[in-house]
Amino acid sequence: MATYAKSDDVDGRAPSWALQRARQIVSQSEIIKAVYVVSDKNCKNILNVHFLGPMFVPCCLPFSILTSPCGYMAYKSSEAHLKSTVYIVTDKRFYISIDDGLG
Repeated sequence: MATYAKSDDVDGRAPSWALQRARQIVSQSEIIKAVYVVSDKNCKNILNVHFLGPMFVPCCLPFSILTSPCGYMAYKSSEAHLKSTVYIVTDKRFYISIDDGLG
């Protein structure tokens, strides 16, 4: 029996799109043990630390203002990457699937 989980999710169920992707990737001979995705809460925490932290350092402020369009695009790209990553654990292997739609 396969069990599915999502980090920080109350009912312990992964989203349906993650389960569907896991079934497409894993072969019929393997048993899916767990499917994990990054929760929205953890996604925001990770992105805030990496992208918003340097903006509040006074010596970096002029540089941050000049590069804010690039920073915003990097933020959005990283967000899409994190929200589309699926970790699949089977009885034989560990899979990581990323489909952020960015090519």
